[in-house]
Amino acid sequence: MSENEVAGGPDTNPACAASGPATTPEDNERTASRERRRQNMKALTASEAADARSYIETEASRFDAENPNLPPPRIYDLVTVRQIKRQPWLIENILPACSLGLLYGKEGTGKSFTALDIAGSVALGIDFLGHPTRQGPVVYLTAEGANGLGARVGGWLRDKGLAGQNIDDGPLFIVPEVLQLHTKYGQGRLMQILRDILPDIPTLVIIDPLQSYTSGADENSIKDIGPYISFINDIRHKFGCTVLTIHHSKKNVTPGQSNSARGHSSLPCAADTIVLVDGKNNRFELECEKQKDADKFDDIPCQLAVVPLDNDDSTCVLKPDSSGASIGEPTPKSGRGRPKSRERVLQVLWQAGRPLSHGEWLTTAKAARVSKSSFSRALRELLVEGAVTCDADGKYKPALRLTGNESERSIGNEAG
Repeated sequence: MSENEVAGGPDTNPACAASGPATTPEDNERTASRERRRQNMKALTASEAADARSYIETEASRFDAENPNLPPPRIYDLVTVRQIKRQPWLIENILPACSLGLLYGKEGTGKSFTALDIAGSVALGIDFLGHPTRQGPVVYLTAEGANGLGARVGGWLRDKGLAGQNIDDGPLFIVPEVLQLHTKYGQGRLMQILRDILPDIPTLVIIDPLQSYTSGADENSIKDIGPYISFINDIRHKFGCTVLTIHHSKKNVTPGQSNSARGHSSLPCAADTIVLVDGKNNRFELECEKQKDADKFDDIPCQLAVVPLDNDDSTCVLKPDSSGASIGEPTPKSGRGRPKSRERVLQVLWQAGRPLSHGEWLTTAKAARVSKSSFSRALRELLVEGAVTCDADGKYKPALRLTGNESERSIGNEAG
């Protein structure tokens, strides 16, 4: 018997063998690799450090000469970074101050009505759908439905009980000029407009819709959409304001596929808040898809309600929807359940063969022996029902096919 065997040496002692796993060649290689990396992380020599500092000084001096008016950079260490406070809310729990927002949805879902309500609420410092706002100047760039803006703003003020009141303390500046904000000219033109119209720096800038303000750009290309994103980011940081972009969703979304904004993914990636306007038939929900630094808010059911104006005119305004009905489903009965006055009002719209303004539709309905009061009541009910829609220019068109005898008198003839 050998000395190791008698002494219970490492080759035969079970306790020693079980004290730890045996190392493999792979383990040894990993250990050696870590050691080599440690050796490579040695500090620079004095000469190497001097060369590095000289390079930094040369490049920084060149940059200073090319950009003489830049402010000093903001730099935080582990102590000061913890003192940074989260941005306050512009609209409580919905839209942060000094942020980039994206509000998008399909055509005709109520995006612009929502944007106008946001703009007016922030300008006047009143609640947006029950959420408190931080008051400040608002610039609303709008390229869609400029002709109907007067009626929309008038209807919104009337709905809020502010028609005829002095609202000079709530600055809302609407700019219907179309600017190509991915170009230097368009960006400079906007700065000129802001200089000339604004007494104060804006709290909120709304751009509605993106496609009109980047006309000619390929929205699927980062090369084209990148300058727009850089520009609104500059506005956000230099003004300390929120920039809200109104955009369209993809048209061809297959069943089961989630909605998404059109174009390159860099825009939603840059956004702090993303809100989807999802619905139809003048009823929809505001759904929070992204809230970068806070919890997402719960879905907010909304509807477009009719507000009568002077001169036999009317418009729609954004209202909370407490009906509890499924989004997209009409709440009143439709088809044969309509009273005859509503049937005639809807039929004359179909027979017109084109969208009608409120005045045109009312005149045609009167010729069909519908009184003004019956027409106004029918219009309100048809909009809630979802049988008609109001487009960005304030013109009405049918949204649902008629049924029964109505179909025989109108749709059937048109199809034939």
